[in-house]
This record gives sequence, structure tokens and C-alpha cells, in this order.
Amino acid sequence: MNQITSKSYVASLCYGTFIQQDINLGNGMFLLPMRPVYEECLVNYVAETCGDFQVKVEHENLRQLHGQIIDSRPVTALIATSESEFISRDSMETQLDSSIYKLKLITSFISGDPLIEFARIIKNGENTFFRMIPFQSRKRQKLFFSKEESESFYTKAALISTNQEYFLSLLHDANHENNLHFRLARYFGVLEALSNKYKQSDHFGSKDSIRYMLFNDKNIRNVLNGQIGDINYSLDPIEISYRFRNNYYHGGEPIYDKFKDLMTIEIWNELSKEKNFLVNSLQSFCEVQLMKEINLNKA
Repeated sequence: MNQITSKSYVASLCYGTFIQQDINLGNGMFLLPMRPVYEECLVNYVAETCGDFQVKVEHENLRQLHGQIIDSRPVTALIATSESEFISRDSMETQLDSSIYKLKLITSFISGDPLIEFARIIKNGENTFFRMIPFQSRKRQKLFFSKEESESFYTKAALISTNQEYFLSLLHDANHENNLHFRLARYFGVLEALSNKYKQSDHFGSKDSIRYMLFNDKNIRNVLNGQIGDINYSLDPIEISYRFRNNYYHGGEPIYDKFKDLMTIEIWNELSKEKNFLVNSLQSFCEVQLMKEINLNKA
């Protein structure tokens, strides 16, 4: 850290990538390999869980567990610096977030590994702040009307893993896609793969087949209606995800101009947020269809 002499910086701590040396990327951006310590927490977690399961754990067991994963989760500090002193911590993070994002992309490229941010150290002039950034789960809850219904759901989920493993693997990869726009395209890809056997002679493309598969009618539009602030929206998830798929796979990065006939710029900006109503809708389409396939296979 001796080279970090700037007035202010944001240090994003990420595990999962291995960097062999300190790297000065210029423009106030640095990558620093840190001492791996995260595995200690995981070993302690295993020890606590063994206690819950009434499994006896000796000190030697813990030493062996630690040996199995030591250095398996290296930590890299991604540091964006500034010579300015900011009015507030929030304004500084907003200013430097684009550099942190760029550092994440560079680090992933250099190492070839995905990375997960878990904490930030923030210095603004003479003030220093620390905060954790836990991995975010949307905590989607399944609602059941009875115990029998819940048991049926989990039984079907197990059957899907056996009978529809290919489609389930596609959905798994889509769920883990970090780029939310690309996740929309990947959900369309899952639905497109599922709909292949539903093609009819009067279908003019994958959208027709998907709608026929989901709604038994290629002309039905299952439109999402709602309001964000003062802006009302009425959106067709299939059409929007189709355009994302086409742009990513055939025409480069999607831009708003290719979607402005479908939504306002305010709604477009919402699609970059983690709690994304289109993501939830398309993900549910995929899940429901996989459930339907189990029932169809039984018939």
C-alpha cells in the first residue's frame, strides 16, 4: 500500500481471483494481491455446523480442513484513487464506482476467474470508513397452500434434475449471469430451447413458439403493467428479451435506441437494477415451463 498516496481512495476487496504481483494500471487504479484469510471463516463454519449435527471435531480435523482449502480463495484489493477530497463518502463512491467496475473487468480478464466483492475500505481525506458487501440473494419465496403442494413441488424439482437436466443447466447458468441485460437474453435462450418441440407450421420464429408453449396461443402477450415513480409501464417480457438476445448474439451491445419504442428511458434504467421485474418474470416462465414438462412427460 506504500504507493497509494492519494488523498482519497476506494478499495474493493474481492475473493476468487489470483493476482501474482502489485499492478499499477495508471489513471489512479491499482490491483494488490492480499493475504488469503477467508478460509479460516469457512473452517470455523464447518466446525460449528458439525456441532449442530452432533459430530465430534478434533483440532487435528480442523487443521486438515484448513489444509484442504488454504489459498483456494485468494483476495485481491481493487483500488481506485483520487487527488480530490469529497463532500461525503457517498459522493466519492459514486465518482469512483466506474473505475471499480472497470477494475473488476480487468481483474477477471487477467486471472480468468470470477470475483466476488465482500468489503470496501474507503478513505476520504482524513476520514476512513469500512463496510461489508454481502453477496446479495433476492430471497425469492415459494408460496404453498398446503404441505402436500410444497412436497409435490420439491419432488418435481428432483424429477427435473433427472429428466430435464440439459434445460435445468441452461437455467442454472442464466440465474448466475452477472450482467442483468445479458441475463434477460439468456432466459430467452432457455425458453427458446424448451420451445423447440412446440414449433408449428404457422410459427414465424422462436417468439411464436415460446408464446404457443407458454400460453397455448402464439398471439397472446402476457404484458407486465405497473408504475415506477410517476412512470407507468406496459411491457412484453418475451419481446424485450428477444431483442436483447438478438442484439447480444447478432448485433453487439444493446442500446436504448433499439428499445425506445417499447419503454421510456426511466424504465430502461430500471433494467440495470438487481431487483429487476423483467428478470423475475422471465425466470418464472422458465421455472413454470420446466414443471409443466414433468407433467407432460407423465401423461
